[in-house]
Amino acid sequence: MKKQVYLLALLCLVIGFSSCKKEDDEPAPLPEVVGKWEIDYGILSGLTTTADAPFQNGDRIDPHTQIFWQYDFPLSTIHVINDKNLFVNIYKPGVFAYSFTGTWDYTSPSLILKYDEANISDETYTYGLQDGLEQLSTNESLTDSTGATVGQIQWVYHK
Repeated sequence: MKKQVYLLALLCLVIGFSSCKKEDDEPAPLPEVVGKWEIDYGILSGLTTTADAPFQNGDRIDPHTQIFWQYDFPLSTIHVINDKNLFVNIYKPGVFAYSFTGTWDYTSPSLILKYDEANISDETYTYGLQDGLEQLSTNESLTDSTGATVGQIQWVYHK
């Protein structure tokens, strides 16, 4: 009888320890880049302009004005979704809006958007903090009507 009580106590002890085992692991924290990013402004650099030109290196350009030399800058909102590392880029040049989809990879501080459309190249964004705000930024060449590069614009997105 004593052996049965000891076996029962031992069985209860083993079951007690095994039931305390954590079965579900904590979900991994979301990467910083997950969320809705909206274009905020652009910073000009590398311009080969004269002092009397309307824009200078370091100027901040508001893409919402749609006025900058001969350029119409598109508005863009990027939705970085954690599920299966998907994203949607809502691209608005002028009055039209287009949706582009794909997958993303993130290795701090670089976010790479890989588009499903074969004719769109991958885009690389840099994640960082500026004045306490999270931001993504990317560089784009500015070209004139002949296709010659006349400078760069760094687009800055905020959540």
